[in-house]
Formats: sequence, C-alpha cells, structure tokens
Amino acid sequence: MIIKNSLKDDIYLIKVSKERYLVYSPLRRRLFSVDKIAADYVRKFINGEDFVLIDEKLKTLYNHLLTLNELIPESPIDNREQYGRILTVILSQICNMSCTYCYATAAHSNKVLSIEKFKTFINWCYENGRDEIEKIVFIGGGEPMVTWCLLKESILYLKKKYINTSCSIITNASLIDAEKCDFFSEHNIHIVVSYDILPKVQNIQRPIKDKNSHQIVDKNINLLNSRGVYIAGFRSTITLINVDKMKDMVEYALKHYPFVKSINLEPVTDNNIPRVFYKKFIKNFMLAYELGKKNNVNVYCSFSMSLGTLKYHFCQRELCLTPSGDIVSCHRNSSNADTYFDYFKIGKVTNTVSLADYNQMLLKKEKPISCKTCFAKWHCAGGCVATRLRLSNFENTERCKFIKQLLTKILFDEILK
Repeated sequence: MIIKNSLKDDIYLIKVSKERYLVYSPLRRRLFSVDKIAADYVRKFINGEDFVLIDEKLKTLYNHLLTLNELIPESPIDNREQYGRILTVILSQICNMSCTYCYATAAHSNKVLSIEKFKTFINWCYENGRDEIEKIVFIGGGEPMVTWCLLKESILYLKKKYINTSCSIITNASLIDAEKCDFFSEHNIHIVVSYDILPKVQNIQRPIKDKNSHQIVDKNINLLNSRGVYIAGFRSTITLINVDKMKDMVEYALKHYPFVKSINLEPVTDNNIPRVFYKKFIKNFMLAYELGKKNNVNVYCSFSMSLGTLKYHFCQRELCLTPSGDIVSCHRNSSNADTYFDYFKIGKVTNTVSLADYNQMLLKKEKPISCKTCFAKWHCAGGCVATRLRLSNFENTERCKFIKQLLTKILFDEILK
C-alpha cells in the first residue's frame, strides 16, 4: 500500500547506529526509534514509494506514520517584527582582562558611550513601538564595571523613567565590591558571570595582569550571593584546554556555588580547532548535562538550548548600542575594527536615531542551502551568523556536523528516558 505523505519536509530519518534510527517530525513534536528493517520502510514512505506491510511487527510503525499524517504542524517562531525586544548596550571597549579567546580583542579601545546617546537610544526604542522590551543587557565589548559611574547612571535612568524594565549585566566579576552588590540588589539587577570555573583554567584563559584571576572572581561571586544579588548563571568558554573537563566544571560549581542554577558551556569560535575537539565536546557536554540535570542545574550550550524552540532565525530580536553610538544587530560586531561591522550595522544615534529597514538586514541572514534538507533546521536555524562569517568553510562544515551529532544524541537520550 501507499500511505500518502502529507508531512512534506517534516519527517526525517536519523541514523544513530548501524541498527538503530530515529524518526523525527520536529513541527509535529513527534519522535520514535526504529530498527534497520523498519527504517527502510520509513525511507520508502518519505520517498513516496510503495509501502507493503509484510510483517505484523510493522503495524506499530504503520500506526505511527498515520498518526503523524493526521497531526497539525506547528509554525516555527518568526518574530522578525519583534526586533528590539532585547536591547544590548556596550558602555565601553575597555577591559581589565586578557581572555585568550576574546572575540572583541580587535575592538578594544578607550571609547566610552555618552550618557546622552544612551538616553536618546532608550527613549527612541520605547517611543517607537518597542513597548514590549523584554530586557536590557549591559554587555562587554569591554567590561561593564570599568565604567561604573556610567553603568550606575544608566540603570538609575532606566529604573526611574521605565519602572518595569528588566536589566541584567554580563560581567567578568573581577571588579565587584559591596557597594555594587547593594546597588544590584536594591534595583533587582541580574548578573551573569563570564567564568571558566576551574582555578587553573580560569587563570590561563581569563588572566588579570599580576593577579590571581580565579581567586578574585571566586571571592566576588560569593560576595554577590551573600548580599542578595541574583546570579542568573555562569557563561564558560570551552577550548582545547578544558574540553575534557566539562563534567569537572559542573562538579566544582555544584560544590562551591550551589546557588548557581544555570551553566552555559559554549564551544570557542576558532578556525584552528582540530576535528577531534567537536567529538570530545559532545561526549563531555553530555556528561556535564546529565550531572546538571540530576542536581537541578541547567547545563546547556546554544544548540541544546534550541531543542525546545522551533524558529526561522537563530537570532533576530537584538538591537545593540555601541560606544560610538552605532546600532548593530549583533553585539559581537560592535566596532569598525571588526571585519564584518558594516554587515551588521543598521543605524546611528546622534541627537536622534536613524535606523535601516530591519527586514532588509535580515535578508543577509539567510540560512545556508544545506539547511533545507536538515532535520535540525528549525532548532539551530542556520546557526549564529557572526560565527558563520568568522569561520572557514571547513570549520563551518565541521561545526554543522557537530550540531547535528549533538542534537541526535540529545534526541536519542529523550527516547531512552
């Protein structure tokens, strides 16, 4: 018999091993496992070929496929009209650390955003249909705490004029003190700490000249917690140095920072990473992920985080204000010293705000052709555009394989639950 395939591009056969396959329909939120023989029938179904049931054992498969056909698919999130829901602000390009993997190194300078441009930008966003702003994030192009007076003045302005504004800061936590902690606690500011957790790794990858980086940051994390500041999580970069230590990182955090319930383990963006790195990342990420799950800690990377969300674009809602008053659609390209700065620049703040057509900018963010037939296309949505541009074709291909392998592993683990 032939079962009419109404799933179109929403059914995928994913090989897990020689004898085991996953049948996955992302838009219908359905996933099940089949053996090699059943996989051949699924393949025929996908290709529109005759589907002859020669074995009673295949009835279950038949029923699954019928059920899939009858389900109404979800629509992936397409919130292109919602850009500006997340505002990121880079107050300066000054940093007190020398992180070995920093994407913003080329942009480091003495530039500092003026408070007048900050106010102009914020007011324009609220007055021009951005009344559903989810949050404002103060982020490094440098370290936000370096310009403490400006950071404090900016937050006070927001909290006074736009009372319900949600604010967070991504910081290396090396410049925290009691005064800052009390300010953050009073104004309900959430803190994300860029931190590589293990003492030796932190000191190598995130050094502070003539100081013990880990010792300083460890003390300040505990100071934040002791004074009632909400630490939203750690953001750690995984390199060749610590790719085999990801489970150790989670164990260390569980022991020393039980109040931290979210750990982002993100692979470094580097054209010189050997192929074995991604294999190691998958293996060790899953160990760290399982350990976190057992202890109610959300261990994730940008790809695993995407598993529950189906979307057209990897990111599309950000407006970022740079120290020069430029508006960009990606905080990782915040200076004209960045190779792809012009690609992401969409506006300028002077005594007013000029902004290009955001939808035209999004056309630049189209996914690679290879995404069209990929089971992960609604999850990774083509991946980070800034990362794609920075990596070579070879590295992008390897990273793509890695994303699919990681998602396959996570999906298969869902089956085994």
